[in-house]
Amino acid sequence: MRALTVFIDEQWLAAVSEKDMSVPSHIIAKDMTEQLPLEVQYLGVTKTTFIYDENVLDEEKAVYYLRQILQNRFEMDYDVQEAIINYRISAISDEDEDDDESGQSEPESGGAHKRKSDRKEYHTEKLTGFEEGSHEQAKGAPSRKRMRTAPDTSLKEDSEGSDETEIVTVGEEGAGTVGKPSKKGKEQDNVKSKKSEKKLGQDPISFGNKKEDGDIAPAFQRIKNLKGSDSLISLCERLNRIAPALQTEEFIDVLEDRAYLFSAEQDIGINARVSMFFDFMRDENLLPSEYGGCEIQLACGRSIGLPTTMAKQFIVQTEASMYCIDISAWVGQIDDPEFRDFLLFLYGQKDMYRYVFRIPYVEKKILNQVADVIGDIFTVEVVTLPPLNQKLLEETAVSQLEDYGYSISPEALTIFRKRIAEEKSDGRFYGMNTIGKIVKEMVLKKLEQSITEDEGEEPDNKDNKNNKKNSSKSSAAKKETEEKELKEITEKDIGDLIVKHHDTSTPEQELVDMIGTEEVREQLNILIKEMSETKQPLNIRFVGNPGTGRTVVARLLGDILREKGILKKGEIIEHSMKDLMGTVPGETVPKTLSICRDALDSILFIDEPYPEIKEMVSDLDEDTEDFDDDDEENSKPEYDFHKEALETLISEMEANRNLVVILALTNEELEKVRKDVPDIDSVMYSEIEFKDFSRKELGDIFLRMVRRNKFSLEDGLREEILKYFDKLPEKVTKSGRFTNARYVRNLFDMTWSKTLLRAEIDQNDGRLITRQDFRLAASESAEILNKKEPRKYPLGFRLETDD
Repeated sequence: MRALTVFIDEQWLAAVSEKDMSVPSHIIAKDMTEQLPLEVQYLGVTKTTFIYDENVLDEEKAVYYLRQILQNRFEMDYDVQEAIINYRISAISDEDEDDDESGQSEPESGGAHKRKSDRKEYHTEKLTGFEEGSHEQAKGAPSRKRMRTAPDTSLKEDSEGSDETEIVTVGEEGAGTVGKPSKKGKEQDNVKSKKSEKKLGQDPISFGNKKEDGDIAPAFQRIKNLKGSDSLISLCERLNRIAPALQTEEFIDVLEDRAYLFSAEQDIGINARVSMFFDFMRDENLLPSEYGGCEIQLACGRSIGLPTTMAKQFIVQTEASMYCIDISAWVGQIDDPEFRDFLLFLYGQKDMYRYVFRIPYVEKKILNQVADVIGDIFTVEVVTLPPLNQKLLEETAVSQLEDYGYSISPEALTIFRKRIAEEKSDGRFYGMNTIGKIVKEMVLKKLEQSITEDEGEEPDNKDNKNNKKNSSKSSAAKKETEEKELKEITEKDIGDLIVKHHDTSTPEQELVDMIGTEEVREQLNILIKEMSETKQPLNIRFVGNPGTGRTVVARLLGDILREKGILKKGEIIEHSMKDLMGTVPGETVPKTLSICRDALDSILFIDEPYPEIKEMVSDLDEDTEDFDDDDEENSKPEYDFHKEALETLISEMEANRNLVVILALTNEELEKVRKDVPDIDSVMYSEIEFKDFSRKELGDIFLRMVRRNKFSLEDGLREEILKYFDKLPEKVTKSGRFTNARYVRNLFDMTWSKTLLRAEIDQNDGRLITRQDFRLAASESAEILNKKEPRKYPLGFRLETDD
């Protein structure tokens, strides 16, 4: 037998009913029983349960007739039904039928939430549906006041002989699988029920490792091994000590009232840490059920995520023991009544779930404001996870290598640092994820190198080596040394992990070889002389249009200052102003400080700040007609993140004399910066002007790229290339969007890409560029050829390749 339970939104009932709110339920019950072979087991105002034989009536037919009744009797289209009516289909046993019959007098206010908390629903399949009203009324339901810290033995007795259950969760960074019990049955009705599952809004992201995975270290131990997570480690140490007391009936309310606020930079690996915290709470038996964890993103206004109304539905309809709720979008409006109402809703479900709230890493003042609002409803524990510095990144990499059974030599560690600098050079560094990627690259290259060395040994040498290993004369110390050498990652193993220049010319010589930069070299030499005499770096404005060589000169300047001892590292860390800006109040300052910290003893290159920022602001102002008039005052950002980032950057320039900031911008952008932060001229008084390239210089730059990357040209193509640049229409060069050498670079990239593709098909060496290759590339639109593309190979007018 199966049960179809229908829940109706109480607010809708009140709106459509003049006197008797039970009329809609009676109409539905009457029509359903007249048309289908089923009977009413329970009839209430907001909840009705129908019983039917699955061998006689197909559940899809039952749902179809339900929808038809709603459409014909109440004029509900499909979307309205999804908002008003919730239904659930479950398998029931004879004992369940008896229990339900004896429980018909249950309060109607229990709604969907009370049904979910019923222990006998633990083994049923669940169809999620829609609405907030059915769980809003659940606030009045009596609290369970008991944690489920282990599987209920009475449940095992009731389900003796039934299908076995398993907890379905995913790994630390898991996504896509709902952390809830599922049945392992072969019956066809179970399969149908699973296929019928409906999802509300976004799919949940589950987290936490399976408890039965014996190869996973205890979560507490894994947390203690985390770098830069002192706040989380301290919390878990305290919970570990008092866990036995928190599990008792006397102190259960203390745990139920507790919420956790994580303030963390995304790069820290926040998803993994939340997952570990879930595993820790599960290991310590501090979760209210055996379900998994689930993460949702709470939307505010037009931001991405679930609105509060849908989030309430989602939480009630998804079986989980812990929710990680990303409330980043609400940081600027944390005291809004809508958010406080959401917190009250969560508090009403406190005996069912544990809550972790998540926001970006923000200033302490903003963090305290968020904690105070949450603290009005819950008792709150704040966990701060700041961005990892270079030392902690290295320690994390060393620790991960040890997990693979490897150590790393000092020379190889230097290569690792350069690889990190390459990843940061374009402003797209993803913290722990990037570190993990580089570690795996090193391990893979070590394995390849080890296999190559083994295959390259002569048979006699292998025999001699084996004899030597087996010789009783080998001392224990020598064996340990050999084993250590085998496991150590050296410079030889990962030498090609970073990109190297083809030539060995000095940075000064490279400056001389650059086309059309004579005036730039003269200005730069004056500044270099001044810095060499004072041994103090200067912050500089590079003023010119895109593609005039500003980034290349910045890289070469870093090399020169390192050679002269003015900067220890001399690397270039490239960012846009958007990278310095936060998305919520209080996030901009820590983001900017973190980026400046990473660029110490190097060059922080901020390229073309204003176009991206103005584009972001205009996006916020678009399509305001799609929203209520009440939101008009919020259509523009309340906080000027751009100005805050500039002010913080200037403050860091004044405070850190071992930081060189180069701001690349146009004359128009410079005037805007002066208007926003007048102090720019006193802190960054040095300036170098970059002029646009002539048509002839653009052609020479293309030909230089051909030579330096060891390509050759088909007869007559050189003249065609020079003629192409000489004939570039003014609507391209004078459009205000022309990007000079960047245009040339993109044209060259598209040309050799077609050359290599043709070479693969024709099976030749691929070094001859033909007219057809160039003409196909030149046929691309000016918009594409002017586009800025991120590069992982060294910046400059060349393609770095080993070909």
